[in-house]
Amino acid sequence: MNQIFKIAGIYLGIIFINYFLLIGVLKTTNYSGGEIGMLPIAYLLSSGISFVISLVLILILKFGNQLNYFRAIILYFIVNIGVDIYYGLDPRNGKGFFKNVDILIILTIILTFIIIISAYYYKNKSFKNNGFS
Repeated sequence: MNQIFKIAGIYLGIIFINYFLLIGVLKTTNYSGGEIGMLPIAYLLSSGISFVISLVLILILKFGNQLNYFRAIILYFIVNIGVDIYYGLDPRNGKGFFKNVDILIILTIILTFIIIISAYYYKNKSFKNNGFS
């Protein structure tokens, strides 16, 4: 159970890193607040749904003995992308403004993934014995 709480903490860290990266990336654009004002909150809601689904998957599938932090991180990002696609993330939609916003969301997901995996790698110094060999 202690591992579940640590994984939940990691997920919350991922959510906040992704949230603040999204805000930072959106500030560099010239879009007005009326166009993208609620996007960070909507993305925070989407990330919260991903958080709950990932934890439920961990608990239902009883990953406890097999699951390590690296696999839990990968599971969260897969669920997060799935939830975002379900809620309409499609950079190929060709609708101009929304296409650019979708690309920015994908960019922040990729940047967050790189940051988290880099931090995990440097904390453990290698991927050996952590499910990635």
